[in-house]
Amino acid sequence: MKTFSSHVVLVVAWFGVACAPGPVGGRSDGGSAPDAGEPPAFGFNFGEPVNVGPDDPSGNGGLGLAVSDSGEISVLYFIDLETTQECVTNFDTKQVAESQLKLARGDGETFTVSVVDTTRSADGVSAAYDNNGNLQVAYVGGPNGTGSCAASDLLLASYTGASPAISTLAADSAGSGTCRLQQNACNTGNVVGRFVSLAFNDDNQRFISFQDTHFDFSVETDFEGADLEVLVDGTRYTVDDSSGAGNQGSMFVGEGGRAAVAHVVIVDHTFEGEEKAKGVWLAQQNEDNTWESVLVDGNVVPTNQIGGAFHATRGYAIAYQHPVDKDLLLATSVDGTTWNKTQVDRLGNVGATPAVAFHGDRIVIAYNACSGAQDTGGNCNPARDGVRLAVEDNGEWNVQTVFNDPDFIEGTDVRMAVASDNSLVVAFKSQGTRKVKVVRGTPR
Repeated sequence: MKTFSSHVVLVVAWFGVACAPGPVGGRSDGGSAPDAGEPPAFGFNFGEPVNVGPDDPSGNGGLGLAVSDSGEISVLYFIDLETTQECVTNFDTKQVAESQLKLARGDGETFTVSVVDTTRSADGVSAAYDNNGNLQVAYVGGPNGTGSCAASDLLLASYTGASPAISTLAADSAGSGTCRLQQNACNTGNVVGRFVSLAFNDDNQRFISFQDTHFDFSVETDFEGADLEVLVDGTRYTVDDSSGAGNQGSMFVGEGGRAAVAHVVIVDHTFEGEEKAKGVWLAQQNEDNTWESVLVDGNVVPTNQIGGAFHATRGYAIAYQHPVDKDLLLATSVDGTTWNKTQVDRLGNVGATPAVAFHGDRIVIAYNACSGAQDTGGNCNPARDGVRLAVEDNGEWNVQTVFNDPDFIEGTDVRMAVASDNSLVVAFKSQGTRKVKVVRGTPR
């Protein structure tokens, strides 16, 4: 792969920022290059991005990214079809566009694309390799639920060869529990699977987090009454039944190899004398298979993907975007209880759809940038947007551009994985080429 000679890394540190304690860093887009003799800060050299296939990806449904121990890269994305299906709601009859879930598999240079499934709508996908090297893909598919014209089931595509074996993991709400916010649907219904996220631990246990949206009549009743569900292998748990739990869920393997889910609760509520705040939460599986939830940040309610990761000695890292300030925030905790918050990047409209991982014992975050420090207002600037990477280095943050096309708004739905050869693999949607791109970065 060739590398970009124009991607310059600058290190900037602020002190006394009002956000919260912790190191703060960033990058000045369009700034001058370091002196010729100055050694580069720790970071990654990224090659030229590669289109994973010929398709125009759907604007919905996100992306799935997984990298096997042998180095195979799998990217999942939806495309919009021209065909429609009829959907009858309680109010009217609609023609709903169909979607198709595609899988691109390759080595980072070339990819082979196949169809996973055709479904009602593009509404969420996640992928991971099990310990036997077999790809598994969790996604939202199936028919529309009662009152909803969106796909309503949690499905799993398991690969042991070229074609997947598809099974339904969840099609209905779990039980008929207490109503939240006087929600008409209560805790029952048949719309599940939004914000799906999949991971395997070292014992090959499969963890899948998803939102139980119930009947999906309306945002006001059902999304605010939704809850967070987790499947541990075949056992289903209602992990957090707070009003509006389970948004933007990010599943990862936490302490003791047990499941951990970073997610967003979208509304405050009090039920049976218990107050539950909106914000970013971490739900953790205990040794006895009970669950506990800890408030990570009660001041922020992210509106797009958040990322979570765990390190055996450094603990938890959760990355998310401030919905108003448009800054990239990071919450870290050694014990999963006490949290430190850091403003990682604030130069422009930044931090959307962050993916976070530990590279060795350093935290790395890949994310979307919409504009640079010189820009004002809420509009994106093609010259200074794209995909960025923030790399922790001795208490400071080095922020570099992974990809930018100065003529187009670029880099939505960012996903990242650390490969077994210590490289980073980043996938994203490109608006300029209307393709899904993958790029690999190697440590300097």
